[in-house]
Amino acid sequence: MFKAYKGKLIPWNQEEQLDSHFDNIWAKKKGETSWAFQVMILDTEDKHWIYKRNGAIRKLLEDIGLESLSGVPYLRPEIQLLYKGGSSVIREKDVNDLNNVLPKLSD
Repeated sequence: MFKAYKGKLIPWNQEEQLDSHFDNIWAKKKGETSWAFQVMILDTEDKHWIYKRNGAIRKLLEDIGLESLSGVPYLRPEIQLLYKGGSSVIREKDVNDLNNVLPKLSD
């Protein structure tokens, strides 16, 4: 597993505690080049998720996720887009994600 810090990926040892400044964990099988999944560490208070870049943006924890037809939980697209759009570096694939998802979102 790797932890992301200031845009850099750092190997994460099994015995190591996760420092509070980490907000993403990327995982892949040893020797693989593709990432298997990402775990986002979210800020919460009481029963609310708090957007780390603007604490005034909050949502009930029960309202930030969805579940696939096969039962896999995932972050709501509008929240994922918020994280992508709030990044200091917006990549072409982030713009493509916005353009593909935005027409499918309700007001």
